[in-house]
Parts: sequence; C-alpha cells; structure tokens
Amino acid sequence: MFSFVWFVIVILICINAFYVAAEFAAVGIRKSRIKQLADEGGILAAKLWPLLNDGRMLDRYIAACQIGITWSSLVLGAYGQAALGASLVPFLTSIGFEFENSLSISALFILVTLTTFQIILGELLPKSLALHNPVRTGLWTVIPMRWSLTAYSWFIDLLNGSGWLLLKLVGISPNSHRHIHSPDEIHLILTKSKESGALEQDELKRLQGALRLSRRPVRQLMTPRMKMKTLNLSTSQDEVLREVSRTAFSRLPVYRGTTDKIEGVLYVKDLLKTYLETQTVSPLQELIRPVLFVPETMTAEKLFVFLREHSAHIVMVVDEFGGVVGLVTLDDLLSEVLGDMPDEFKGWDFIPERLPDGRLRLSGLMRLDEVEEWVGVAWKGDADTVGGYVMEVLGRIPESGERLSIGATVVEVESVKQNLLASVLVMPSARENRAKKDE
Repeated sequence: MFSFVWFVIVILICINAFYVAAEFAAVGIRKSRIKQLADEGGILAAKLWPLLNDGRMLDRYIAACQIGITWSSLVLGAYGQAALGASLVPFLTSIGFEFENSLSISALFILVTLTTFQIILGELLPKSLALHNPVRTGLWTVIPMRWSLTAYSWFIDLLNGSGWLLLKLVGISPNSHRHIHSPDEIHLILTKSKESGALEQDELKRLQGALRLSRRPVRQLMTPRMKMKTLNLSTSQDEVLREVSRTAFSRLPVYRGTTDKIEGVLYVKDLLKTYLETQTVSPLQELIRPVLFVPETMTAEKLFVFLREHSAHIVMVVDEFGGVVGLVTLDDLLSEVLGDMPDEFKGWDFIPERLPDGRLRLSGLMRLDEVEEWVGVAWKGDADTVGGYVMEVLGRIPESGERLSIGATVVEVESVKQNLLASVLVMPSARENRAKKDE
C-alpha cells in the first residue's frame, strides 16, 4: 500500500513537471526554427507550428499548461496529506508527543516534504531543461498538450473569458502572447548569440549593421562636400578629359557656379561612349544626368528604399537651409551592412593606421561610434565624426600639433586642412593594447 501511495505521488509530480516544461518551452522557443522543421517535413513541428504562430492558440496553449500545473499540484497536496499525513504519528507519540500534536507535526512535515520535492522535481528541473533546449522539449510535449487542449477547452474558454472581462473592466486591452523585440533587445540577443558561439564575429557585424540602418542618418554615411570630386559646368572639353583621366571615380557631380548648385551627375561611361563614337567631347550640359537630393536627417533605411524606388545609385545630401553638404552612394549603404570596403569616393582615408610607436592615426572623418573598437574607450558627443568631436571638446578649430586629453586618452591633432580636421594621433587605452596582444 505504501509503495502504491508513492507511485501515485511520483506520477503527479511528473505530470506537474510535464506542464511546466511545456509552458517554458512554448515561451522560449524560436518560432523560426519550428517553421523550418515543419517545412522540412517534421511531423511534430507541423503540429506545433500552428499553436505557436496563432496568438490566440498560444494563449490557449499557455492556459492549458497552467491548468495542468494547478490541478496536479492541488491533487498532490490533497492526496499526500490524506495518504501520508498520519504516517509519523506512531513514531512521534512513542517519543513523548501527544496524539493531537503528533498529528499536526506529521501533517506539516509531509506537506513540507512533498512541496520541496514538487518544487525541485516538478518546477525547477523541468524549467531548466525546457529553457536549455526549448525546441526539443516543445516537440516532445506537443502531442499530450494537444490532448490537454481538447480536454480543457471548456475550462480555458471560461478562464480566458473571465480574465479578459476583468482586464476590460480596469481599462486594459487584452493582448495575445507575441514575441516582440525592440532593436536594442535584438542587438542584445545577437551579442549573446555571438558569446554562445551561435554567430561568428563577421556575421554579428553584418546583422548589427543592418539593424543600425533604421537609426543611422545619412550625414553619418556621406562623403562630405570638402572630399567630393566635382566638375564645374563651364569646364572646357579638354579639361574635362584631363580631370576624368586623373581620377578613378565613375560618377562626378557637376555644379554651376558653386557646389551648392549641383546641376547633375556626369557618368564617365557616358563621356567615353560619346568620345569613342564622335572623337569629340560633348558639352557637360548634354552629358549630365539628373541628380536627386535628400535631407541629411533621412535614415539610411529610408534612403535605401528611396534609391530603390528611383533606380538611383547616388544622391546629394542637403542641410536644413538647402545647402549641399555631401553625397551618398549605394556603396555607402552596403558598407554599413557588409563592413568597410574601398570606396571610389572615400578611398581608404577612413581606415585607422597603427604607427610603429603604438599610436593610431585616425581620420577626422571617421565616425564617432567606430572609435571604441580601435581606441578601447567610447567617445560620446553631439558630433558625428572624430574631427567634429575634437572641435566640440575644444570649442574651436584646433591647430596642427595641438594636444588635448579626452578622458585618459591623449590626442594629438596631426593635420588640419581648410578648417577640416584631417587626422589625429591617439594612444589606445591599456585595455585595447591587451586585446591586440591577445589576438
């Protein structure tokens, strides 16, 4: 009889553990993985996918788990107390306790013991197993859970209806269970995936670059006006040929009078095609193609859509006053996702150079958010570039050779050209030096 009682108790704890595992698996599972397995012909995945993909069905799935956990816990407590509550009474009375006190102590001891077993074996253990491998746990539990959904359907309707009614009474709109993550949360998930070995470093950078497109303004991606190679609309035909032969650029903005008045873009292939056919150079006005303009505050994500809609590869960037401040190409957007690549307009000016004495040469046009990777500490300010940040710290345009401290980092202004801070020399932090040595 005693062994049968413990057999029933073990079964009840196992039932409780099953529902706990099913619930945590449903919450922690990656739906994309289940969809992939279902598409590959997985029978269990095909049964689980509709339950996870439908918010209403997921609500019912979780409710079924909670019902199973609740009734198995209640039955375990009631049955254990009834079957074992008085089992210690003979021992307690033999050592001097009164019968009434022995009955209470025995019942309390059995309750604490069963609760401990239930928490460890029926709650903590299955929860850990389910979170460690939610896909496998979800597949193993889906068939019994579908039976439970059928058996508890009327009770689930009653409970969900009552819960939604109470939420509406207090002015809260009931929402289904949905896995929604903000960009910052997705960034954290990607970082954790890299730390766990699920992603390589290059994969992490590409995914993070794609996420940044929604927040990165085009002014942080553009080639600034000071670095643009342009042609005046009044440039002679011979001079146009000489300029094209001296540059590797395939597209040159053409302006009238000043670079704030961009008339269009000269595609070098158009010039060469005309020259090969006629042995002469047509006037720039006849060769240039229309150019598009975008505000410097437009996000990179919107710019990508804009370029696709207009079948364009290059746009001019203007500030709030309508002045041209730079240009952005499709290659700039691709570099944001795929990483730095040689660019026909920027060249290699943005790539940091390590000097023999350990210092780094950073371009003044290097993006401020890229500094930490090289220097070891983050520089935070309102400026978008290294040069802009140095001027922000000083409150003026620096002179070549001038030194300043940014936190514990000593920065030397190496070159200033036409009020543009071209490059700085930085001694990386000790943490960055150690990281380089470890590599």
